Amino acid sequence: MNTVLYILYFFIISIIIVGSTYLKITQPVIDIDEFIFNLSYGVNRTDPAPIIEGILVCLPFIIIMLFTFIYVYNKINNKTRFILIILGISIIIALYNFHFLRFVSNHTHKSDFIAENYVDPKTVNIEFENKKNVVFIILESFESTLIDKQNGGSWDYNLLPELTEIVNDEDTTIFKNGDKFGIKMISGATYTTASVFANHSALPFKYLVSKKLNEKDFASGAYTLGDYLKDNGYHNELITSATASFGGIKEYFTNHGSYDILDIDNYKDYGLEITGSDLGPWGFNDNYLFKTAKKRLSELGKSEQPFNLTLLGIDIVH
Repeated sequence: MNTVLYILYFFIISIIIVGSTYLKITQPVIDIDEFIFNLSYGVNRTDPAPIIEGILVCLPFIIIMLFTFIYVYNKINNKTRFILIILGISIIIALYNFHFLRFVSNHTHKSDFIAENYVDPKTVNIEFENKKNVVFIILESFESTLIDKQNGGSWDYNLLPELTEIVNDEDTTIFKNGDKFGIKMISGATYTTASVFANHSALPFKYLVSKKLNEKDFASGAYTLGDYLKDNGYHNELITSATASFGGIKEYFTNHGSYDILDIDNYKDYGLEITGSDLGPWGFNDNYLFKTAKKRLSELGKSEQPFNLTLLGIDIVH
């Protein structure tokens, strides 16, 4: 094999092994479908810092592995066998790190759960006694594990005492299994776009790699909260900390409910100003998100039309 070609080959193999292992350590629940979707739709305008950090951490290990492969390759006689062996090893490691067996099981295992439990909203005649306004708050990485172990979380002390008090109030409706919180990762609802879709539709998000997402065809077979509210005379509006072009968010909210979207790209159209302290790595920070939401609530409240104001925080509070 040409010297340049085998060095390039070993370099790619080293990247696959080290890179997938790094992702396994830093993102232990990531699946193949999530990884592919995020590569396709989740990297636009994102903060480059985590990517740069990952490269800096992985690069020394990649170099060490590369030179090890080159050294062994030059010392052995059966070079073809060595090349095939490390190729096989790299594939096995990558598939293991991306939970390939779980991916296959999720996509091949037949389940009647949705058929037996899901009720198509289109088939249900729901009448409003009073069309109340809706404020829907979605917080990235804001989960029940942050609560103390006594209440079903993962910490020795409670990081969310105020929220715990609210959800334990008898007037609060909360969906949980048993008397504690806890958490369970469900396929098709683990990353930002998938979890938003699941929250609005009660369905898992199944992304087809071969299908390009657009504003007219984003899970068009589903009937979601935004669709239902729009069809019942509501004005839908989304305020998101990150640019709405991140991860197909714009396509989803446009196709399901015709949301007016306020983000870093068009905040000036709403008469808003942003100072340096309001900016985050992906857009504006969550503090600014809530300040803006208060202003929009005051303005939307002046209209007689019922509204749904959805807030999407992307965990970049300063």
